[in-house]
Amino acid sequence: MSRIKVLHTADLHLGVETYGVTNQDGINSRIKDYLETLDWLVLQAKSLDCDAFLVAGDIFDNERPTNYVISEFAKRIRNLVDSSITVILTPGNHETSSSSRVPSALEVFRALHPQKDGTEIACHVLGCQPSKPGDTETMGGISTIPTKSGNLQILAMPYPRRSEILTSEQMKNRGREEVKKLAATIFLDRIQELARKALPGLPTIFVGHFGIKEAELRPGVKGYLADDVIISTYDLMSKLSDSQAKFGYVALGHYHSPQMPSPNLVAPSLDEDMDGETSILCGTNPCRDWELSSNETVAPDPDSLFRDGKPVRKIQVAYSGAPSRRDFPDGARTRMFMELDLTPEGSSGKCRKVEHSRSLRQLTVDNALDWKEELEAKFLKSEFWRQPYEYAATGCGQEQIEKTMKGPLPIFRLRLPEEARSIWPAIKSWLDTLPMFDKIIAPYYKPSARESQKAVIAQTESPVEAVKSYLDSLQDDFAKTNRARIQEEAERIMQEARVV
Repeated sequence: MSRIKVLHTADLHLGVETYGVTNQDGINSRIKDYLETLDWLVLQAKSLDCDAFLVAGDIFDNERPTNYVISEFAKRIRNLVDSSITVILTPGNHETSSSSRVPSALEVFRALHPQKDGTEIACHVLGCQPSKPGDTETMGGISTIPTKSGNLQILAMPYPRRSEILTSEQMKNRGREEVKKLAATIFLDRIQELARKALPGLPTIFVGHFGIKEAELRPGVKGYLADDVIISTYDLMSKLSDSQAKFGYVALGHYHSPQMPSPNLVAPSLDEDMDGETSILCGTNPCRDWELSSNETVAPDPDSLFRDGKPVRKIQVAYSGAPSRRDFPDGARTRMFMELDLTPEGSSGKCRKVEHSRSLRQLTVDNALDWKEELEAKFLKSEFWRQPYEYAATGCGQEQIEKTMKGPLPIFRLRLPEEARSIWPAIKSWLDTLPMFDKIIAPYYKPSARESQKAVIAQTESPVEAVKSYLDSLQDDFAKTNRARIQEEAERIMQEARVV
């Protein structure tokens, strides 16, 4: 019986620069962080002897990635293909335009179709948007993809954008929720149509990039994704079950927390510890290893979009999560990828931890009077910080510590209450005496108008000081010759703007 091993990841978001600094080579440090995590995943695919490397959408962070980001990603594709690992990519919402007439950067890889010489091992871009709004017959597709261990059958669908699934006439005089339900119904009908074309006797999976009703989300993210077309796991399984093939796995992207949504379960919103000390495999949809099971069924969803509900065969559904993309509220959450073993009868698999991904850690000063004692307790005595701090105190540099700890050190941010702003210089002086900070971590401070009145982000230096620091970093003839003039001009502008 044919058995195919697949590494499932998603939401690489290559090109993100948030919380990074520009290096001497002109490349943002966060771009390199994300590429290093991808390098680690490529290494895992090789060491696990995978047949395929699957990325379920949002490979790039935006629809116009830089030439550098595209070329660096292409190098990883070539590495995988030359190692006899088939690459499967599907577009997400980030790298696709709101109009299907504007091609995404992934179309370059679809056109070039990178392939290993003398073999059928190649890179495949699957799951295209409709050729025009409402033309659902051109949306998505089902493909038979060659791997070194045999053929893999994939039903791939794009991000369900309402303006592409529906015509303007279909959306006319309908409310937002009504439009979303109509789009979801048409999207699911297209999945059923394609599932009926799937051939029996092949390992078969579904790949998509969209929201699932039962998935867990942080409150802020839920608001951000309020316009998404949402699908229930029951409706999805119901459509995939109407097929001669046995779909063994649903590989999803879009939500960044790794999870396995359960049918007919309404998951609560996650409320992460802002200081990033809470863990990992918690919640109602935890990721767990699973074994092949073809007998388990799912009861009809009372909120199903279809009236002919009946029990259907359960299919394993999983978001692999984003290996690199994160923010401070979920900066400590464990990142994962899925290792699948696929047969024509279904799937078994393991949830594996991403061990090379730079996290984001935040410390909050709650008491302005006892800030030092509080920071000592949170930082110096913290289980997370203790080990790198002790290494730093012995004189080890960042590279040595990361090698010993087998992973990158986090980006650090300090959060101060409004009443603590006046004592920021004292806090900064204390932080500068710690080996952790002057040798390893460049703290990230950013004032933000979006912060509540009770909490603001501290600022390291004034704009004039920033100009001086920039000139110091240049170390060239221009900076030496024009330093005084540029500084005077910066000070004049700040005075005219009456900035304190």
